[in-house]
Amino acid sequence: MTAPTVVLQLSDPHLVDGDDARTESFRRAIAKAVALDLDPAAVLVTGDLAHGAAPAEYALAAELLGAFAAPVHVIPGNKDDRAALREMFAVGGIDAEPVRYVAEAGPLRLVMTDSTIPGEVPGRLDVGWIAEQLGAAPVHPTLLAFHHPPYVIGVPGLDAVGLPAADRTALAELLERSPQVLRVVSGHVHRPTSATFGGRPASTAPSVAFAFALDLAGGAPTPTDDPPGFVVHVYAEGQLVSHVVPV
Repeated sequence: MTAPTVVLQLSDPHLVDGDDARTESFRRAIAKAVALDLDPAAVLVTGDLAHGAAPAEYALAAELLGAFAAPVHVIPGNKDDRAALREMFAVGGIDAEPVRYVAEAGPLRLVMTDSTIPGEVPGRLDVGWIAEQLGAAPVHPTLLAFHHPPYVIGVPGLDAVGLPAADRTALAELLERSPQVLRVVSGHVHRPTSATFGGRPASTAPSVAFAFALDLAGGAPTPTDDPPGFVVHVYAEGQLVSHVVPV
């Protein structure tokens, strides 16, 4: 049997310059992921690396993520600044252009795209760009990653700052004809969720910093004492299985 391919997903560290608690939370998550000794092919960070988008916050993120031997692939969240992110991470493009690129992780193709609107909390997707990348490799097993989840999670306060309905519909239609996409992975909502979207599995990772409450009544997002965590995606025998690991 071929050895499995492992991709780690960490999300939403929200590092704050001078906030030792946020730093330590991210450090603990990374230490636990490293201690699992899974030999990951890649590490994904699905946005909101820096809460204030300060250069020192990105420098700290890069330092902490340096604990991984595997390649680290980052995409911005709504708290991030594209140009500042580019100063510390090799994501291609220039200045404030959207951060989007394709990478390889063993037999998996990673399509990483930007769902942010500078200065705003909700997001948007360039579904046309995603379609071009998927069309270029129609049979290559693919993981599609961006910050804002493509589906409604049922928490009104969080769904209000998600993607517009038109983008969700366009992506769902694309995924229906893109069977090579094994999973769509996101962050943003600070909760582990999963759904079937466009006929494909989709999920959000918990934050490595703090969780938002499961509030179905429509209140503003509020932190809760649920544990932070990360996700281990395991590709073996043509299947992708995802494990949520609390920290």
